Amino acid sequence: MYQPIKTVLHRSWISVVRKPRRSAMLMLIITLVLTSLVSQAGVIAAIECVQENINNNIGLGFNVYSKSNSDSNVSKSEVADLEAAGSDSSNSDSSNSSETNKVSSSVNNSQFGISLEKAKMFSSIKGVKTSSYESETLAYARGMQLVTVSSGLRLDNDKLKSYEGVIGTTSSKLASGFQEGLYNLESGKHIDSQSSHSAIVHKAFADKNNLRIGSEITLNQGNRNVKVSVVGIFSGKTQTKGIMPYDISENKIFTDIETAFTLSSTRSINSVRCVMSSDDLLHNALIEARKISKGKFDVEDNSSRFSTVLQSVKSVKSMVTMIFVILGLVGI
Repeated sequence: MYQPIKTVLHRSWISVVRKPRRSAMLMLIITLVLTSLVSQAGVIAAIECVQENINNNIGLGFNVYSKSNSDSNVSKSEVADLEAAGSDSSNSDSSNSSETNKVSSSVNNSQFGISLEKAKMFSSIKGVKTSSYESETLAYARGMQLVTVSSGLRLDNDKLKSYEGVIGTTSSKLASGFQEGLYNLESGKHIDSQSSHSAIVHKAFADKNNLRIGSEITLNQGNRNVKVSVVGIFSGKTQTKGIMPYDISENKIFTDIETAFTLSSTRSINSVRCVMSSDDLLHNALIEARKISKGKFDVEDNSSRFSTVLQSVKSVKSMVTMIFVILGLVGI
């Protein structure tokens, strides 16, 4: 049994010794090919890891928005509640009626908002890894001073200058500002689904009102009051669509969603943010989301914001894979 093996090894050794140049050349080629294949496999694994990290960090998925911001109306009593929260006396004049309507339409979304039951249907779509719900409203932060609007706009109605923009959420780290890297949590922690009576405030607002982690803020809307504790302070700025003080990032407060529900006295949601486990599942998830929406809500594919980055990663991955295949053929 051992004799044939010895014969093969002996003949192989003789073949190598007789033609050393050819043997050295073959050994060099094989070494280069094997080394390249191992290296390429490592590079592909690294690229896939980077792609996965990008998907996780940017929250690749889709968002569902209610149409309440443009369509909803509120009763005169609700407008009166908001005005009472901002000052103790004087009625708003007719020149400010449009701004008052803007405030009230931002607060009440009970008619056109997304119900919790419908939001859970979006969250249960196949491929959705995690999701968050957001409910936006306005509130008066008792005893707090708002950051001045940089545009220098002067409002005759002081009541309109006293509102904070409140964003109730089940996961503040999935909010658009944090997801896009425009907001950065300076200290403390994010709000999640387990948070209760918690708030994250902007650093400029915190500095102006001497707030720190653990400080308490009383938020008021009409006759509804909620006391929240500051659990985080963030910095950064997003582009605003409005000119009111509550439109700017410095006057935004992130709270747990139950706090927003209490302030607005509704349990309707303005937006649902869904993060996919894989970008390959996003297309089918969008189709399913639009079926659930039935045209009542706006479904947005947020991958378009990061298409350049994702396309670059895919291009590099395709190029490396092609080199891997060519090396394999050379090795054969």
